[in-house]
Amino acid sequence: MRPRNSGIAPLVAIILIIALIGATIYIAQLFSPKPPIEVAYSLEPSTIKEGERSQLTLTFNNIALRTHEIEIVFDISHRISIYEGSERLLRENTYSFVLEATDPSEQRVFTVSGSLEAGTLSSQYPIAFRVFVDGNDLRKTWGDPILTVQKP
Repeated sequence: MRPRNSGIAPLVAIILIIALIGATIYIAQLFSPKPPIEVAYSLEPSTIKEGERSQLTLTFNNIALRTHEIEIVFDISHRISIYEGSERLLRENTYSFVLEATDPSEQRVFTVSGSLEAGTLSSQYPIAFRVFVDGNDLRKTWGDPILTVQKP
């Protein structure tokens, strides 16, 4: 004869294991180091015609309030050009600056232009970028802005 509670013990064990895993993940998130900076962006306008320009603004919030060496590396289509400010084309799609400890938030403004392949009326280009803080790759918590370029 089989005991009446024979199916409950394995079920209780599975529930306890799941609860233990959940608690471990929660505790690990509480004690994991916070990123030293946070990054946000805006792209205005997000749709341009060939020959026009858009403005990409990156905002860096200095969470740690320490001086940081920041490097931004853009991974973009060869049909997209990014300028520091409005005139100086970025070399190798890379831009660097120092975020001072006294600056809780700082912005960098870039000008973006794009071109289309022959015969194309419109195309969307992601403006992907990575941020390095003091030489370390910052975990990406933002999406990629998308620039739409249209024929005039």
